[in-house]
Amino acid sequence: EIVIFVSEEATVKPTAISAPATASVAEGATVKYTVTTTPFNANDTLTVSSSAEAKATAAINGKEVTVTGVDEGSATITVSGTNPDGDTVTATTTVTVTAAPSPTPTPTPTPEG
Repeated sequence: EIVIFVSEEATVKPTAISAPATASVAEGATVKYTVTTTPFNANDTLTVSSSAEAKATAAINGKEVTVTGVDEGSATITVSGTNPDGDTVTATTTVTVTAAPSPTPTPTPTPEG
């Protein structure tokens, strides 16, 4: 007789989330950072939101947050999860969006003569 046990990985909910206090990104560029959870092996789904999507947008994949600068200014990026008691735990990062770097002008050749 063969017995096969199939076990799913148990969902571990975070009791706390930590993220960098601040980050900076240029318009049109992206910056990535990783959040940490307590316990470290928390694997429940985390969500992310931006307080000002006209300034910066955010996406999360696992524990890696990607912020894209949209327009000069600032936004608060909030990562949220649900703790074992069903309450929301969050971490915030204030993102400053700087002006896109100016392109270097191409020198105009001057006619010799």
